[in-house]
Amino acid sequence: MFEELESFSADQWIKVGSKLKDWISSKRIVIRDFNIKSYESDNTNNYIIASNNPCIKDSSGRKYSILEINTAKKYDFKYWQFMRDEVFNNVEVLL
Repeated sequence: MFEELESFSADQWIKVGSKLKDWISSKRIVIRDFNIKSYESDNTNNYIIASNNPCIKDSSGRKYSILEINTAKKYDFKYWQFMRDEVFNNVEVLL
């Protein structure tokens, strides 16, 4: 989970978004730990990014989705059903 994201420049956010797309779509990922040799593994990662900063952009729904979540929608069950459908539909596309 990413929370309270940094205030980067627009160019830096483009690089972050590009890296995130790589992490999401790669079947394999390199694991690097401090003072331990890196190794490659199956990519079974899931990511949640919570931020008030509109940092990650250009969601096409294929690699990731940006969900507009607002407490004003707290009892809007039709809206949350749409959100649920959107999330599960995108997961099926990635499988």
